[in-house]
Amino acid sequence: TLFRSTQVGLITTQNTAGVRNIMAAEWTYQVSYNPGLLLVCFGKNKTSLEYISEHAEFGISTVATDQAWVASVAGSAHGREMDKVSILTELGVHFRAHENGVWTVEGAAAEFVVKAVEITPAGDHTMVVAE
Repeated sequence: TLFRSTQVGLITTQNTAGVRNIMAAEWTYQVSYNPGLLLVCFGKNKTSLEYISEHAEFGISTVATDQAWVASVAGSAHGREMDKVSILTELGVHFRAHENGVWTVEGAAAEFVVKAVEITPAGDHTMVVAE
């Protein structure tokens, strides 16, 4: 199956207590081939950024064009206000669990299991470089 992708990343995180969150990040980029590095920019006070600070490993799923609605739900509210993972599961979205506890969105154009290697404040956002 050929997937058409968007530039939006679905960022899947969990804190040390195992509470999961998903968010949509329009600013998700590849920044290096060797080593393979991805950059995600987070707005201040994002739940996912807090979880990455606690548990450096997380997932990035590049949204396929037929998943635009998933990105809309994932970006609709703050993770502390709404359990977006449960809502998406009820709507039929499936998640793939990986050995290290990271999880990604099934059916995405691409799925990455990454670990934050650099967290840098940048204006009104925070940049996370992940390998």
